[in-house]
Amino acid sequence: MKPSTKKLFLSAISGIGILSFGCQDKANEASAVEAEVTEISNNLDLKVVISVFGESKDLEDFENKLNDPERQISNLDLNGDGEVDYLRVVESSKDQTHLINVQAVTGQDQYQDVATFDVERDKQGKTQVQVVGDPYVYGPNYGIRPAFTVAPLIAGFLWGSSYRSWRSPYQWNNYPPSYRSWRPYNHRDYRNRVSRYHNSNYSYHYGPYKRNRNYVGLYEQSRRNDYGSRHPNRSFAKRNKGVENRYKLEQKKGKNKGK
Repeated sequence: MKPSTKKLFLSAISGIGILSFGCQDKANEASAVEAEVTEISNNLDLKVVISVFGESKDLEDFENKLNDPERQISNLDLNGDGEVDYLRVVESSKDQTHLINVQAVTGQDQYQDVATFDVERDKQGKTQVQVVGDPYVYGPNYGIRPAFTVAPLIAGFLWGSSYRSWRSPYQWNNYPPSYRSWRPYNHRDYRNRVSRYHNSNYSYHYGPYKRNRNYVGLYEQSRRNDYGSRHPNRSFAKRNKGVENRYKLEQKKGKNKGK
């Protein structure tokens, strides 16, 4: 190959490489943008969160699993900084009730409730769980009652001798050493990624939330709506006019697909 021809060939190859990297960067940017503008409630599958909860050995383990950079359970980027928000776990308890809040860390001393687990033990000693999606993210009355074919692993911790209350010590820019952030995916890619973490032994029943006598007091201790109060126009009610909650939205989408 002549020197001049070789130079032209190498230049062309170099140009293709640069173009390829440029296209990849644009694809990544497009994916992040789509994740930011899509329906917020698409970005955290509560059935997956319930599965992770049931399979955790304790509440610290639950928080670690929610933020595992290998699993990437969450796709929430509420503050729009291009990185999925860290999810902290805050728990309070009274008598036979444990109230466990999952909150997105959106800034310095800024937290947003995402979901609340109301866990009780009935007279037969069976663990009952109700999960409520926060109204800002999922709309009002978005409750899920999972049915377990076997007692969830975490029940042994909540009612066992090793139980200790858990309030996440982590906050903005202060995370566990094993944690590293990741960029959000588009909704389809996220859904395909997390579907593998659905526990097939659990079933899920949707309906209005039934508050127990300890709920209000415990909820007021840990409730945070910092992001929602700053951005009221991004609430579920504003995003989805005339649709009550996430469950109703999914039903509506199903009907539209059938037409």
